Formats: sequence, structure tokens, C-alpha cells
Amino acid sequence: MRELKTLLIINPNSGPFHRRRNIPKLMKRLQAHFPSLEIAFTKKGGDALIFAKNGLEKNVKLILCAGGDGTINEVVNAIYGTDAILGILPTGTGNGLARDAGFSMDPFIAMEQLITGTLTSVYPGLVNEKLFLLVSGAGFNAYVAQQTDQNYPRLKKLTGFLSYLIVAQITGLRYPFPLILVTLDGRNHFCYGLVVLKSSIKIGSLKLAPSLSLQSNQLGVFLFKKKGLYSLFRFMISFFFQSHLRHPHFSFYLCNEVTATSNESVPVQSDGEVTHSLPAQWNLSKKGIQMIFPKGKL
Repeated sequence: MRELKTLLIINPNSGPFHRRRNIPKLMKRLQAHFPSLEIAFTKKGGDALIFAKNGLEKNVKLILCAGGDGTINEVVNAIYGTDAILGILPTGTGNGLARDAGFSMDPFIAMEQLITGTLTSVYPGLVNEKLFLLVSGAGFNAYVAQQTDQNYPRLKKLTGFLSYLIVAQITGLRYPFPLILVTLDGRNHFCYGLVVLKSSIKIGSLKLAPSLSLQSNQLGVFLFKKKGLYSLFRFMISFFFQSHLRHPHFSFYLCNEVTATSNESVPVQSDGEVTHSLPAQWNLSKKGIQMIFPKGKL
């Protein structure tokens, strides 16, 4: 891969300060390893998508992304259907994709893992024709992501993933928890929120959906069948005790297609970025994306 024409896309505003301050050193080390490296800095949402598409027009074959899951999501949507290779460096807030793939949260160790890594195909999910590699959903999880980005960006930079938990408590009493009709492979369910997973979602040593992986060909869906913050609190507690897959307040399903509608406005998020409101349809993609994984982590 050293000889491939390479583009490094950096989101300088993504993630907490202790990760962002390492970016200049990472750039120098990557420039030493990839002689043809081009670098582009994002300034706003959508820039990574444009930079990646422009790179493809210039015959770039390897796109490295230093940013959060939202920035990576833009690159994924740009390179889908091409032979370009995706490489990631964990400098974002949650770094969910990097954790799921087995990368170290130390960006310098992650860079060595990237350089010596192996290629494999990952199959994204689709929500209203927009790709996601990790998690999508509708309801409170999307509302929290929306509120964090719009009203608490400084908190997100300072505390990283913890900011979502803080904002959930601050804004939770204002969220109305509208009723949602969900159809899973033709079967109807009612709930007050849903989370659609394409990977296992690692939080520390625990996994939200152990039966899923980035290479799997199914969607995992959590339906929250009880209204209000108490149900979400129960979900968090049961997750840390790993009993969340068999709790009566929420159900987990494996399926191929999901649709959701509501009579009220319900936000939808994709890899942490709010994209639209219900109605929405989730499917499996038919094409894979070539991505670099650390050796021994597949």
C-alpha cells in the first residue's frame, strides 16, 4: 500500500483536545511512510465527502481518515462502489468504528496497526440510501446526537463519548418519546425508539450485539417498548451486566429489512450524525468496501 496514491482527510475539530493535539505528529509520520500523501482539512460537515470524491477523480486509491465516525461515514459514502481502500485513525469523540475494528485508542499505535494491517471487505447498512457502518436509529438516541452537536459542541470536544451521556440527562425530560411503528422483515411492532446496528458496538470490553460484526450480513435491531428515561436507564444498567438481550423492556432482533414511521416528528441518525426524520427504511448493502484492519483482529 505504500506505493498507492494516498489522501489523508483530517477533521481538526473532531474529538477531545488530547487526541487532536497529536495530529501534526501523525501527519509527519504518515508523510514519511506514504511518499505520495495528499492532505485535506475539513471545515464543515460534507467536506470529507467532497474531498474523497475529488480524490477518486484524481485516481487516489487509499483514503485515510483522521476524525470521528461522522467524518468516516462521509468517506464511506463517497468510496462505496469503487476499488478505493479505507484506513482510519482514532481522533474522534467515540471512535466506535476504530474500537470495533480492534484499533488502539492511542493514535500512534493505531497508525502502526494501520501501516501493517490487512485488507478485508466490510458491508455497510443503508438507511434511506445513506450508508452506515456502525449504528443508525430513530428516537431518543438521534435526539441526543442532535442536541449534543447543536447545543453542546464544546462539551463534546472536552469529554468525548461522555458528553452523550451528560446531554441525555440534561435534555431527556424534554423529549416526548413519540410512538413508532416498526416493521421487521414484514412483522409489525410498536416502540418508542429503535437502534439499528451493523456491528457489535464495543464499549470497553463489552459488546452491545455480540452476534454482529462489520463483516456480517444481517442487521441487529433494539426496540425500546417502554416509554421514558427510566427504560433507557434500565437498558444501560442491564448492558453493563450483559443482560440487555433478554430484558422485557427492550427486544433484540436480527433481520434484513427495517421500516419505521410515526405520526410525529422523530429524528434519525446515522453513525452519530442526524440526517433526516422518519419515515425511514434500513437495508443491507450489496457491495463491500475494502478496509484496513489491524493484524490478528479479524
